[in-house]
Amino acid sequence: MTRRGGAFAAALWSGAVIALAFLLLPMLAIFLRVSPGELLHGMSSGPAVDALRVTLITSAVANALILVVGTPAAYLIAGSRFRGRDLVVTLIELPLVLPPAVAGIGLLAAFGRLGLLGGTFKALGIDIAFTKIAVVMAVTYVASPFYLRAALAAFEAVDPNLPAAARTLGAGPARTFFRVARPRCGCSARVRPRHRRVRRDDHVRRIAARSDADAVARDLRTVRRQLRHRTCDRRRARDRERRPPPRRQAGDPVETLQLDVHHRLRSIQLELTLDARPGETLALVGPSGAGKSTVLRIVAGLTTPDRGTVALGDTVWLDTDRHIDLPPEQRSVGLVFQDYALFPHLDVRRNVSFGGAERVDELLARFDIAHLAGERPGAISGGERQRVALARALARNPRVLLLDEPLSALDTHTRAAVRGELRDLLHELELPAIIVTHDFEDAAVLADRVGVLVAGKLLQVATPNELVAAPADAFVATFTGANVLEGTATLASDGLTHVVLDVGGSAWTTDHASGRVALAVHPWEVSLARETSPDSAVNHIHAPIASIVRLGNRARVRIGPLTAEITTGSIERLDLKEGEPVFATFKATATRVLAGAE
Repeated sequence: MTRRGGAFAAALWSGAVIALAFLLLPMLAIFLRVSPGELLHGMSSGPAVDALRVTLITSAVANALILVVGTPAAYLIAGSRFRGRDLVVTLIELPLVLPPAVAGIGLLAAFGRLGLLGGTFKALGIDIAFTKIAVVMAVTYVASPFYLRAALAAFEAVDPNLPAAARTLGAGPARTFFRVARPRCGCSARVRPRHRRVRRDDHVRRIAARSDADAVARDLRTVRRQLRHRTCDRRRARDRERRPPPRRQAGDPVETLQLDVHHRLRSIQLELTLDARPGETLALVGPSGAGKSTVLRIVAGLTTPDRGTVALGDTVWLDTDRHIDLPPEQRSVGLVFQDYALFPHLDVRRNVSFGGAERVDELLARFDIAHLAGERPGAISGGERQRVALARALARNPRVLLLDEPLSALDTHTRAAVRGELRDLLHELELPAIIVTHDFEDAAVLADRVGVLVAGKLLQVATPNELVAAPADAFVATFTGANVLEGTATLASDGLTHVVLDVGGSAWTTDHASGRVALAVHPWEVSLARETSPDSAVNHIHAPIASIVRLGNRARVRIGPLTAEITTGSIERLDLKEGEPVFATFKATATRVLAGAE
């Protein structure tokens, strides 16, 4: 160890020893000044026992109050973003830095006989000062900041997508808190199986306790005789249980999803009007930050736009002008999050059943994950987690399906297989569905129509083939994989348009245009050759090969401003190598004119 490292380690140990000595010395002093016998005798005296009893009672009551009141307070503050939030947190932690005398004076000024609320308590016949109630209040005031700070940090550490997923699965605020947020934050004691106790899970209730907490659940017939004659619940159904089921029932009509929203997002304004018809899959594609995921959250009820409407057929989910905004649990949507948002503390079966227990076995079998029913999400692969997320979303029998980057977390091999499965599933469900993706190939395979969203605005909505054949502008063309060449166009005498390219050289197109334009030509329309040949292609660009990327039996070759897609056999036949000059050739009929370039 170097001299500097040794000095640092000595400083660390010195600080630790001083801190421990400061904390332990007062306790040691008590035992050194008083013998153990005298200490036990004094603690068994009447006044000491009374003091101990008062201390235990007041501490227990104070801790119960802190737990009951502090937990929801921390949960609300952690999940809210409002002006003055930092000030609220600072005020909560203020008792930590107040001297005890100042804290006591403050409590007397607030609750004493002559305090702010003293007259009110006196009128009610309540006397607080110098009573056990005062002790409880003092302990609560001093100790609550410690708990609130820890609980606040614990709730803030919970993935916000987990409570959001619970809400979209039909869970109200209370169920979301007790089933998702509280177990994940760990800010209160967790009930665990004990010896000779029945496991706390719902499906094992009413079963007699045995020597092992889980053994009875393996064979319900062994305890059947020990149950009462009629195991059904004889109480009257509660009001919420008599309401019509929120989930879509068999035979419910599939309706069109319509939305028209305006919402400010950091530096852009999201303005979107679109619809997804019954059985249609609509893909939203575009760069990051364009507002795609926000659209899904608005439909699901997780984000309220500044202005807009969302409706499924005649059922209005959101109308800001009419002050209608149904919470997520009242909107019949199934949302698959980008990271899947599976509940880590629940196994696969309980994740799927969170959305609805009626179809769990059917969905586990449908997605080939029945053998994973007892596994936690952290123990399964990305493709398996995606199947679990889809099964959970469909367990609610939604009338609209929303998928946020459903394939982005998968590797290339798994992605191709799952893409095909997802396409078949979407066709089978016949629901209006919206998919968000960055990958045009995913959108082309999965969607009936594709909307290109850039900076909060829809540039074009069309079928995948229409986007490729007639892109609205240069961005759409680039997104579909086309080469985009900018230049200045003039009409030629033979009816073609001649374009002088900004990168040098020129190109011809059959589209008529003049002035500043952008040309689009797709990689598969570009052919490569060592020399020009007398064929029908009129566009030739001569440049060295910048890169060759092999993709199975195909390869993408970069030549100057163009990317060509050819077979690997052609690469071998032409003996193409990086750095060598070649001719890139494409026809005028394959070149499309886009909106004018700047």
